[in-house]
Amino acid sequence: MKKTKLFMATALLFAASTLFITGCQPEAENPDSTPIEKPDPKPNPDPDPTPDPKPEEEITLDLSTYSYRKNFVSTSETLGITISDWGDGTDRKPNEDGSWTLTASTSMWGGISGVVAPFTGLNAGLISQYDYIAFTGDFSNFTINDTEDPEVGNAGVNIKVPDVQKRFATKNKNADGTITYYIATSEFGDAPKSAVEFAIIIGGSGSIKLTEVYLAAKENPVKPVSAITIAPETTTIASENTVTFTVKDSNFNDVTANTTFAIDGEDATGSTIAANVLTAGKTAGTVTVKATYTCDDGTFTATASIEVTAALTNLVTTVGLERVFLQPGWGEILLKDVTVLADAAEYLTIENNVATYKLPAGLGGQWQAQLKLSTDADIKKDEKWYFSFKLSGMNGNFTLKLNDNEILVPMFNKVAFTDGQVITCSGTSPEDIENISLMFDFGTCPEGSVVISDIMFAKTN
Repeated sequence: MKKTKLFMATALLFAASTLFITGCQPEAENPDSTPIEKPDPKPNPDPDPTPDPKPEEEITLDLSTYSYRKNFVSTSETLGITISDWGDGTDRKPNEDGSWTLTASTSMWGGISGVVAPFTGLNAGLISQYDYIAFTGDFSNFTINDTEDPEVGNAGVNIKVPDVQKRFATKNKNADGTITYYIATSEFGDAPKSAVEFAIIIGGSGSIKLTEVYLAAKENPVKPVSAITIAPETTTIASENTVTFTVKDSNFNDVTANTTFAIDGEDATGSTIAANVLTAGKTAGTVTVKATYTCDDGTFTATASIEVTAALTNLVTTVGLERVFLQPGWGEILLKDVTVLADAAEYLTIENNVATYKLPAGLGGQWQAQLKLSTDADIKKDEKWYFSFKLSGMNGNFTLKLNDNEILVPMFNKVAFTDGQVITCSGTSPEDIENISLMFDFGTCPEGSVVISDIMFAKTN
């Protein structure tokens, strides 16, 4: 009897304990209260997929081992480098410690809010000598718009090496709370070989304190000079016209001023060269230009082959205004697609087929000072042509589209020019073109007047 009572008491105690323990468990959620949407399976999935790296994947790279640097922003040395303006609306302020504070515009180029930090005036090819582009910033007062929606341009953290833009996939979080972003220059293909600028573009809102911007290389990027190049290497010019040459060493340094030039060839009679400018004689044919440069690493030569045509008939008899647009710094619009020359008289004159464009202060981005000139020149399909013009009044950079497209020749994109330089090109027309137009832009030039003259378009066959 006692055993029976003891057994029943034990059973009751166990049941009570079980109830107590069960009652302490969290109540299960209703599985139907929050429906879960599962993505549709991909058709024929790769059995061994290799996913693309996601933006801002935290893969640490020890950048201290890349001891060769070209600094653009630094708190450890005085650089005197100013961040440029691409007309995006970013407020950029230098700080006493060498850092910069970037405050987001509400709309970059009419798109999302964010900041842009362009660095311009580089030697063409400089970026390609380094392994990484990197920058460090304090993002504590900035919210990054990291949407992956392809319709939202300039979201996330990006570097642009014209005209290739890449979103950062790697970053280091530093002990002081700052973040260092870095990307290999090889990611930009061939763009670094000719780029004279790059920019940090970050979508978001707030302000960033930029403490470092630099190019980094593990090995010394400055190598002994091994060769020189001459540009243009080949071109066609009309008799009694000129062509200007530029020479660079294998480290992409402009060594034109220290180069000697000579001409040769059976057809060189009457042609002359002074400094780096060839003036073609009246004899049609091929003129060879030899450039010689001597430095501590040796003597190097390069040659250019210039085709001189007989006197050509200029097809351009009339140059007029098609439209002009002027908006310095993407601020106040001074000329908005003006098509009547008299309405643009404060900034533009065209007399005797010579256009003088008065550029105001504050220009800082491509397409801020557009000028589209009309001509009466026509060309037929498969006809060979020659085109030239002179730029004078200043040194700067120009962009040009022939006929407002790239049918005749690829766009001249931010090409440097010197006062009095003659620009030439030639080719074969792929189609019939009437009234060839010249779409110029001087949006990165300094204040002053640029003169466009001696416009020639001629057939060479």
